Amino acid sequence: MCLICSVLHYLYGVGSLLANAEMVYDAYLSSAGIKIGEVETFANLLARNPTGSTAFWKIWFFGLIPWHRLTVTPASLLHSQALEKASP
Repeated sequence: MCLICSVLHYLYGVGSLLANAEMVYDAYLSSAGIKIGEVETFANLLARNPTGSTAFWKIWFFGLIPWHRLTVTPASLLHSQALEKASP
C-alpha cells in the first residue's frame, strides 16, 4: 500500500473512532438518560495533556483546529464511571 493511502486510511480510522464515540454518547443519553464519557472542547483536551501533539488535528482540520468544538473521546467512554464492568 502506498504511503499516502496508509496515512489516509489511518486518518479515516481515527475520525471514525471519534464519530462513533459521539454516536455512543448520544445513544446512551437519548435512550437511557445516562451520560457516559466526557463532553469537552479540543482546548480542554490540550490543557489536560499539554505535551500532546496537535499535528494530527492540524492535518485533520486543514490547519484550523476548532478549539471550542465539543467532542467525546473513545478514552472518556472507556473510563466512564457511569458504565459497569460485566464479569465473564
